[in-house]
Amino acid sequence: MGDYDTFIVIVGIIIAGIIIYNLWLANHQKKQLSEQLEQCEQFLQLKDRECAIYRNIIAQWEQRLFQKTRKIPQEWIKQWDEEVRYWERSILEIKSPGDFSESKGQWPLMIKDICMQGYGEAWFLYGEALTKELTAEHTERINELMMCPIFKKIYRKVVRLMRQNGIKLREFVDPFTRKKRYKPTTLLLHWCLYVVDDMLKAEYEQQQKDKASGCYEELASMEIYYKDLPKYTEYETLEEILPCWYYNMPGDSELLCIYKRELLSLLYDISSDYKKARETFIYYKQLIDTVKEGYMAFDENCRYSTVRYEIDTCKERDKEKKKGLRIAKETPTFEKAYKLGAREWMKVSNKKCDNQWIFWKMLVEIGNSQEKLKIIFGDEKVKKLEEVIKEDQQQVASKMQAAVFENKDFCYYKSRGHYIDYLK
Repeated sequence: MGDYDTFIVIVGIIIAGIIIYNLWLANHQKKQLSEQLEQCEQFLQLKDRECAIYRNIIAQWEQRLFQKTRKIPQEWIKQWDEEVRYWERSILEIKSPGDFSESKGQWPLMIKDICMQGYGEAWFLYGEALTKELTAEHTERINELMMCPIFKKIYRKVVRLMRQNGIKLREFVDPFTRKKRYKPTTLLLHWCLYVVDDMLKAEYEQQQKDKASGCYEELASMEIYYKDLPKYTEYETLEEILPCWYYNMPGDSELLCIYKRELLSLLYDISSDYKKARETFIYYKQLIDTVKEGYMAFDENCRYSTVRYEIDTCKERDKEKKKGLRIAKETPTFEKAYKLGAREWMKVSNKKCDNQWIFWKMLVEIGNSQEKLKIIFGDEKVKKLEEVIKEDQQQVASKMQAAVFENKDFCYYKSRGHYIDYLK
């Protein structure tokens, strides 16, 4: 074999070696790439799982945050009731030791407006009525009431409260017993009515607690049945329920209702202005209570069937004629008052959620809340709110994606408090 042939063989061997090496290298790189791809897939799967966990954590946090807004604190309810009590005592000019003497001033502005309107309309009428003198016939009717033990008990309590508050009472000596007594006046009867109202309110609240605790179900099993005590026991209502033999009331409710009916009849006979003042006062009190009902509508324990009943009741009250009532033109209707309460809850809850989009998203997505929104504000307004929220979500997603591609900062947090304007 010549030198040339040897050279050819060597070159061939080198070429073959290079080819084999390249094949091995390519195969090795392919194997490494496959391993890297497999690792990358595992990494991506791990990241996806982590992202899913984080998304789940965020979703649970958002759910808990929204759920907190649906639990109306007992402190809020207590504060509201105290404000109502203060308003009542102010308009009726009733005071007693041990009770709070001034408002905390934490009511929303629209409630303060309603209170001021009610105060202005009823206070003047009360001022005129409470100066009326009693006739002999009125005194005789009071003496008949004094035959009832519960009236004596309340009468003595009222006298004691009025004296403790520095209110001067007219004294006289009973010609039969030779004992000092206090002459009844329209003002004293007015205080008696307030005390009876307070006692009936306590009976009503106790009945609600008993019903919630299941006490009435146990009584029903023993064939003991009690009718629901009305929240507002005014003269017309009492005239309807008291003659009914089947209207069995718990505790001292029935005696108190009988006494209240006679007391109202007496006061209305003494002064027609008192009747107007009382009815005007009750109208505004119901209006304020309606705002509270609207605020409580989205509480987790409030069913949408209850909301439907309450809003229907508001509409019925708005249709009733307000004959003889002094109602300011600026006073909202009952339906509007209910909506005012619901929107106030939304304002407060939106702030608890840092004015973020998530509150409104959850509000229109959760079935119970969505249904309540439709009942209170109507399908059309709720649909518009849903469309705005969806459009906003799409815009946020688009801006976020653009910011990522352009490597720019993106601020997700933006106040959505203006959403409430779509429910006006």
